Amino acid sequence: MRIHAPGSTNPEAPFRVSGTYLGEAFSGKTHNLCTWHTKEGVVLLIAFDPDTGTARSMPNVVTVEVESWREFEVDVMPYVRARELEKLLKDKVSLDAKVDALAIDTISVGATRCFNEILGAREQSDRKDFGLLLNKLTAATMSCVDITRQYQEGQATYHVLFGSHLLSPAAEAAKIRFTPAIPGQFKDILPRLGGFAFICKQSTKPGPIRDGASSQVRSFYVHTVPPSDMYVCGDRIGGEGKVYKGLAPTTGGTYPELMTAWGVPPEQWQ
Repeated sequence: MRIHAPGSTNPEAPFRVSGTYLGEAFSGKTHNLCTWHTKEGVVLLIAFDPDTGTARSMPNVVTVEVESWREFEVDVMPYVRARELEKLLKDKVSLDAKVDALAIDTISVGATRCFNEILGAREQSDRKDFGLLLNKLTAATMSCVDITRQYQEGQATYHVLFGSHLLSPAAEAAKIRFTPAIPGQFKDILPRLGGFAFICKQSTKPGPIRDGASSQVRSFYVHTVPPSDMYVCGDRIGGEGKVYKGLAPTTGGTYPELMTAWGVPPEQWQ
């Protein structure tokens, strides 16, 4: 337990963040997750998604591909709860590295794997299955988010980031919002758990003429406020009455871009 008096801040403490990148496929979620490291540290990325090409191409990223939710629970979560992510790297791959961030890519595919394991060979689910899924997902994600905060002096802390695919609204189902592509109630809980939930997007514009043909330049950004009533997103870190600056409605979504936009002093980039 740690108690903070009203208005108290600790500018010398590491600035640790938890948050979620939401988006369609190819919107930059994984790229953004992989940027949450310093020059000396690495991102420990737990990959539930089957394709890890983007993560494996990024510098300072250790990618751990898990085959199942059970493997994640048994082989990864004990290190998370103990705040010993560096020990995980030593034990599993004999790598001695400072871990800056834990990234889950993606929690939506992880949730689907978890639900399939709960069902087993059964084709039909019932309410108990969804209740067990909710308990498993909530317990794991809250344990992850907890390691961003220091409850006792000297505890290790890390950034914790989640990626999640979005499920498009279906008119026939009377859905009115894009939601995380997660079975059951946890899709409504996920955006509430971290310091931010941003919508990842990409845009294209005409590029230079090459060999007589025009090219297209892609750029990636995030929405920090809902672009419409069909989305849920936001920022709890910066803004009026808070220590850090408020973000523009759209901004770059990488670690350096967000830290700069929030006005976090460089000495707190840890």
